[in-house]
Amino acid sequence: MALVKKTVVTDKFEIAMKDIVGFEGLYAITNDGRVWSYPKEAHNNLKGKWLSNDKSNRYHQVCLMKDGSKYKRTIHKLVATAFCEGFDDSLQVNHIDGDKLNNNASNLEWVSASDNRLHAWKTGLQTATEAHKASARKQAVARRLFSDVQIREIRILPHFGRTQRKIAEMFNTSQAVINYILTGKTYKEIA
Repeated sequence: MALVKKTVVTDKFEIAMKDIVGFEGLYAITNDGRVWSYPKEAHNNLKGKWLSNDKSNRYHQVCLMKDGSKYKRTIHKLVATAFCEGFDDSLQVNHIDGDKLNNNASNLEWVSASDNRLHAWKTGLQTATEAHKASARKQAVARRLFSDVQIREIRILPHFGRTQRKIAEMFNTSQAVINYILTGKTYKEIA
């Protein structure tokens, strides 16, 4: 892993800084998401400098140079790789507070893609669009237990004295499913 270097920024704060994996000796990342470029004689950069972030994307990015090639990297992934436990290639970086611009190590964690999406839904970062709703309706129709004709029959049978339990036996399902159909909680669109 990268070497930890500490730099006093002010009288009150001490910022941790680590070399960026794959760019050791060229660039370092701080635990709050700033990128340091080490001094380079070939580019008249004798003092080193802080790099500015590209903010044109959903996530802040930085452009790193190595052996004459440019590499764009997201700041949150650089910080998480350097400072957050649990790195694995199969995992994604989650912003705990939901703010994609808050790249502080204390706000980042490694999670599965599924957990990352679930977090987005729970925090309201992802909401159901009309496309989501249409897809859900289409999937629900494909998974239906009963045809339109069967639903109409189920809804008529109580008028002929059949109990929900008896109707459930007739259609080989549970009484709860029949109750949902009769009370309009499911199959609402079938009259």
